[in-house]
Amino acid sequence: MLEYDKLIYSISTLKYIQDRQPQKNIYRSQNRVDSYHQLRATIATAYRKKHLIGKNEKEIAISNQSRLLELCDFNVI
Repeated sequence: MLEYDKLIYSISTLKYIQDRQPQKNIYRSQNRVDSYHQLRATIATAYRKKHLIGKNEKEIAISNQSRLLELCDFNVI
């Protein structure tokens, strides 16, 4: 049974290597996640914070607003 699992895994790995579309999708997803974290870090740096968390109402409001900005898709025409 273990050898059968290895065979299935090998076949799926081979299919992944041969087909470029899943690779493109994975790279695109990784880039999207990296961009999200970079944007979050930039916003936090702008407010001189290491992380976007708040201890008072003003900081929490800023953090919440920045999260909304991060989730927006800015399409400039």
